[in-house]
Amino acid sequence: MVDVTWDASKSKDVAGYNVYRGPNGVTWTKINSGLIAATDYDDSTVANGTTYYYSATTVNIYGEESKKTASVKVSVPE
Repeated sequence: MVDVTWDASKSKDVAGYNVYRGPNGVTWTKINSGLIAATDYDDSTVANGTTYYYSATTVNIYGEESKKTASVKVSVPE
C-alpha cells in the first residue's frame, strides 16, 4: 500500500481533492472514485516491484480543477 499525502489548498472554495497515478509522471489516471475530503489517500491497488508517480489536484465548489501538484515518485518494494 502507498499512503499519499499533500498540503491542503489555501482556497476557501475547496470541495475536495483528486489523486492521480501514472507510470512515468506524464501519463495520469485518476484513482479515486469521488472527491477526497482529507489530504491523504491510501492506494491499495499497487503492485510489488513497480514504480509509480502520484499527483493531486484541488476541486472547487464550482467543479473547477486545479493544475496537478508536483509529482512524487514511489517505488514499491518486491
